[in-house]
Order: sequence, then C-alpha cells, then structure tokens
Amino acid sequence: MPLSAQQLAAQKNLSYVLAEKLAQRILKGDYAPGTILPGEIELGEQYGVSRTAVREAVKTLTAKGMVLPRPRIGTRVMPQGNWNFLDQELLTWWMTEENFHQVVDHFLVMRISLEPQALPAGGDSWHTGAESAAECLNGRDGRAEKAF
Repeated sequence: MPLSAQQLAAQKNLSYVLAEKLAQRILKGDYAPGTILPGEIELGEQYGVSRTAVREAVKTLTAKGMVLPRPRIGTRVMPQGNWNFLDQELLTWWMTEENFHQVVDHFLVMRISLEPQALPAGGDSWHTGAESAAECLNGRDGRAEKAF
C-alpha cells in the first residue's frame, strides 16, 4: 500500500530525529568506533519507529561517514577519521554547550594548519589572523565565544 505525501513526510521526519539521536549517542561515546549498532528491529522498538525509518536514519549516518552497514554483520560505528565534520547537520549535532570549546579548538587547529599554505595567495595580511587564532587557542581569552 503506497504512502501518502503526508505519511512520507512524517516518515522522513522520524528518520531524521532517529539519525540525530543515534549520532548524538555516537558522538557521546555510547557507541564507540568499531561497535555494532543494535539491529533494525531492536532500534525500531527502542525508539518507537518503523524499520523503514531506521533504514533511512542509517543511510543518513552512512552519508556522513559515521557508520558502515554490512549485510548479515550489522551497522558498524566508524572511527572519527571517517566522519565528515564539515557536514552542517553533523556539526550541529556535535556542538553542544558541554563541548563548545573542544569544537572551537578543532577548528582553530585546522585554521592554523591551513593558513600558512594560503600565505602565497594572501600576502602578509595572514599574520594578524593566525596570531590572534593562536592566542585564542592557547589563552581562551573569550574571543572564540564572540566569534560564534
């Protein structure tokens, strides 16, 4: 029996909510890299959603590099090196009040590592930005909070 447009939209919302909940549990470490997530039926019962919603949620997390589903094996949580931290949804799920400074530190480290390679294109103007980023990273003087 085909689903109506409203039912399809509700199903999509359920799968997004489930993907968010699973991602947050993965980010918190409840499901460590290398562990196998519970099966479709168990997740469906645990969160009160259909197997279709579970499959869609797993597809969402797979696209972000967080999990890798394998037939007859299960869905394995991938190491953080595989995750797409530039994905807007993943960033939203990752950045919480508790780990705000950790997220900012990661981006400042990335900025400091990339800026020297951009030096030839930018001339001398990069010095002030890199120095202030380094000060912010080392001193936590409050400028990181103002930047966000």
